[in-house]
Amino acid sequence: MPVAVTSLKAPSERAALREVVRLFERRLATTGFGRFARVASVGITAGTVASIVAMRAAEGASAPTVKLAVGAVRLSMWLVACAVALAASKQRAIADRRDGIEMLALARGFDGSRLTMARSLAAGAFALRWMLLPAIVGGLGSALSAGSLKVVGARLLVTLSCVVFAAVAAVVLGPLGAVADAFAPNRGRSLLLAVLLLSGLASEIAADPAVSITGALLTVLNGLLYAVGAGRLIG
Repeated sequence: MPVAVTSLKAPSERAALREVVRLFERRLATTGFGRFARVASVGITAGTVASIVAMRAAEGASAPTVKLAVGAVRLSMWLVACAVALAASKQRAIADRRDGIEMLALARGFDGSRLTMARSLAAGAFALRWMLLPAIVGGLGSALSAGSLKVVGARLLVTLSCVVFAAVAAVVLGPLGAVADAFAPNRGRSLLLAVLLLSGLASEIAADPAVSITGALLTVLNGLLYAVGAGRLIG
């Protein structure tokens, strides 16, 4: 069922953009991959918390629960951000035109390029919202399970690294799907998958994970972990 069309009564151009972005984000949430991203986020978070509790109970205060927090945000890149990108790449412009959303936005002065920008912002915001859940909850859960204030501080820095990574991954992968939809309205998902797969193939040929889009994002996470002295978590 399409999201109901709401009036865009905004006092300014910036407010109008925010309202259009929120509308596009709500519509993304109703797609199959949008729902999958939310369920995956909650599942990853619940699983991480349960694993942290179990590891802490079994191994005590020395349990390396922070590895679980890092693993959670890595997994969320694949199951949350990539799912949002797939949702954003599947004929969103066509659906907006069919449901009257595009006409409503055009009446507010949004041309084609600005609509693409709004869809990109919506996809990035949606991906970020649901990547932050496992990043923050997992990181704080690990910090709370620590046995000393020094370890708590170190794990909070890891949590911050995970949050920064979530933001970077969300603003890269979510909008990538929206841009693919703009370039190929009928084949946006195929274009997105082709870009991801070809970048992965180039990474294999170059023997450098950072050449691929997802590999580059994971390289960012690794760099952040090294920066806070947690390079041993990379593996």
